[in-house]
Amino acid sequence: MTLGAAVDVGIGLMFVFLLLSLVATATREAWVAAMGTRHAELEAGLRQMLTGSKDAVPDGARIAGAPTTVAELFQGVWRHGLITNGGTVAPSYLPARNVAAALLDVVTRGKDAPQMQDIETGIKGLPDGPVKEALTAMLKDAQGNIATLKKNLENWFDDAMARLSGVFKRWTQVFTLVLGLVIAVALNVDTIQIADTLWKNHDARVALADLAQKSLDQVKPGSTDAQTMADAAQKLLNQLPLPMGWNAKPGQESLSIPELMCATVRQNGFFGFLRMLLGWIITALAMSLGAPFWFDLLQKVVNIRSTGPKPPAAADTARAAT
Repeated sequence: MTLGAAVDVGIGLMFVFLLLSLVATATREAWVAAMGTRHAELEAGLRQMLTGSKDAVPDGARIAGAPTTVAELFQGVWRHGLITNGGTVAPSYLPARNVAAALLDVVTRGKDAPQMQDIETGIKGLPDGPVKEALTAMLKDAQGNIATLKKNLENWFDDAMARLSGVFKRWTQVFTLVLGLVIAVALNVDTIQIADTLWKNHDARVALADLAQKSLDQVKPGSTDAQTMADAAQKLLNQLPLPMGWNAKPGQESLSIPELMCATVRQNGFFGFLRMLLGWIITALAMSLGAPFWFDLLQKVVNIRSTGPKPPAAADTARAAT
């Protein structure tokens, strides 16, 4: 087995992982949108930033004057037109400049053209606590410059959202890992079996490597919306010359998918099932790394293949073996 063949096996596996990751990304995005997860986390992050706690605060009408409690401060900012348009729009992203502008507007409620003195008065009216301390420190650092104060507020919000993004990213990785295992089992994507097939089947190996090389532009993460990418990935998955899916054997045509799964597991025996399970787990772990990771790695390896010697044709290989 030549180095070129090993490279082709690696390209084939990476291409499969990339396509499956794109499908998982679209599924995850649809789930997050349906459950409002990003909106809920964003609201909780802003609430913790302004009240010191993620616990819900009483939902009241928009205040007319400057807030006197951290709950009023949060409600005033969250329901501000720059943020959620009175609480009727559920954002999944907030520009830091909007948050800073809304916060200053709430603190100086009633002032058409607030000055630093108005802002200082509004901050002094807040109850003692971490939020008041933070705002007071930023006020002092601004030294009477409103532009500097706004920048400080934007940095404060960005830092809070960076911490929130870290939490959301960890949650996403766990969710993707579980989702990846579900997809691997549902589609019977066994990495060990796929690698074995590519290792032994020259034609399948070269065909898959060539398809991956030709299809890179179609499956670049972020080039279009997640669902469109998933549709393209699904079409390519259907073209792969690989042992995937739960295919009925003679006499099993009437079996449902769950019955086919059980029949396959029984036929392979206990140790065969353990090997399949390990193959599914490897697939799920690979998918949890994400489509961008596999695209970048695949692009690098494809470039290596392109600059290396052309793999021998099947006919040439057969003649060399005789």
